[in-house]
Amino acid sequence: MIPKQPFGLFVLDYPVLIGDGEVRFGDRCYTETLNQTSTYVHHSLVVARTRHQTKGAGFYTNLHDAGAELALPLPDYGIGGLRGIFRVLEILSSSKIRSSLLKLIKQAEFIYVEGGTSPVSLLIARLAAKSGRRLILEMRGSTVLNREYMLQRFGLPGLVYILLQYAFSAYVRRQSVAGLYVNRELMEHFPVAGDLHSAISDAYQPEDFGTSPRHFEKPVRRYLYVGHLEYVKRVDLILNALGLARGNLPKGWHLDIVGSGPIEADLKNLTARLGLGANVTFHGPVKWGETLFQFYHEAELALMASTTESGPRTLFEAMAFGLPVISTSVGNAPELLDKSFLVPVGDLQTYARSLAEVVNNPEKLTAASKRNWRLAKEFQQSNLEAQRREFWRQAIKLSQRDKLKSEMV
Repeated sequence: MIPKQPFGLFVLDYPVLIGDGEVRFGDRCYTETLNQTSTYVHHSLVVARTRHQTKGAGFYTNLHDAGAELALPLPDYGIGGLRGIFRVLEILSSSKIRSSLLKLIKQAEFIYVEGGTSPVSLLIARLAAKSGRRLILEMRGSTVLNREYMLQRFGLPGLVYILLQYAFSAYVRRQSVAGLYVNRELMEHFPVAGDLHSAISDAYQPEDFGTSPRHFEKPVRRYLYVGHLEYVKRVDLILNALGLARGNLPKGWHLDIVGSGPIEADLKNLTARLGLGANVTFHGPVKWGETLFQFYHEAELALMASTTESGPRTLFEAMAFGLPVISTSVGNAPELLDKSFLVPVGDLQTYARSLAEVVNNPEKLTAASKRNWRLAKEFQQSNLEAQRREFWRQAIKLSQRDKLKSEMV
């Protein structure tokens, strides 16, 4: 049922989780977005795929607790394979779904679309165009538009998926009055047609988060990786680089790997094959809090090698703890890190050379620590929230103008 009072419409790319009689967001970032827009509307209605999940669901926020309601549940086409394709076709061909979406679009104060690469995003954009409305697009990443990742995950069909998703993205962006991005790279590569576009990270840091800059007087031996263990993160490249550089690393060096994921067993096997078992420890998943912070405290250098990234929280966290970071040139890294700590994506030889040089240069490490710690202050929660609230104020105002114009036609 559509409320009589003003509401915002949120079309999510990630599924909501259904279990134990509750509906929960599948990503914590949505709660923050709802909070930032709540000043302008009385209700927040959600359109999203639904996925039945009870294990671990309690970690995520209940829609009701965030002031939201699931207005239109959609079949979960993210299961992949033929079933996924059939569910996409079911959504696109359903007159009932189209009718419900049209009613929501016409009456919403604003229409938020995340990602803009899914079939549902395309459907929303087409219905919005038919109704004389435009969208507010938020892009938190471009993994599904990354050729290497899609080929690794889907094989040759991945190329077809990329072409389709680029086409969907282009149409959605043409139909968007405003665009919000988590980094400048995304904003420059995927601009919306509207005049309002901002690059503001969603990786908030508490005001007192982190420690202080480090001062190094000798080569560093404690290295750290924090994150999901999946192919796109290229932890395998980090391990291979350590194997290549081991002759130039300080005696007693050690890498702590914090996280879990689908290729954890493969990475452990690779570690054994490289003969690095005594130098690498897999700690599994660690909840955000003091236990994780202790890893940052004890580390001397953070390592990242992702194929693609948006605004990685682990980068900002490492910087806040005064850690130097070696990273591939993705996401926010080129904006924040010294160029001598950046490595081209997938370049094993350069990563190994950079690693061997950096760990043996205390002066460079100290300078990087000071720079990273200073720049991390820009990602404090109060600063980023203020920027995001100002974006939403302007974006919703533009959307409300569109609504008035559409009602006058």
